[in-house]
Amino acid sequence: MKGTEKQIKWAEDIKKENTKKIANFYKYVETSKDLADEAREVIIEKFEEVSQNAKFWIDNRESFKGHSDDWLEEEFRACKSKTFLETVIAPLF
Repeated sequence: MKGTEKQIKWAEDIKKENTKKIANFYKYVETSKDLADEAREVIIEKFEEVSQNAKFWIDNRESFKGHSDDWLEEEFRACKSKTFLETVIAPLF
């Protein structure tokens, strides 16, 4: 992970607190019939890229709070793929 030692420690703590949400996100993206293979690859690739920066976890720590473990899936089901990418995934990057 990229960042200062202090940022990395903080980011790892945030990531650890949200392990189930992250696992559910990957599981849903990988198995969803609502996503084209191309979209699935882009979402996973982009998430893996940005999640290597401590800043991502620190800046988005509030996004994870107060949501169920399946919140990303719930958001996806509430809108179409393009809207989901624009409204839920894009702001995380």
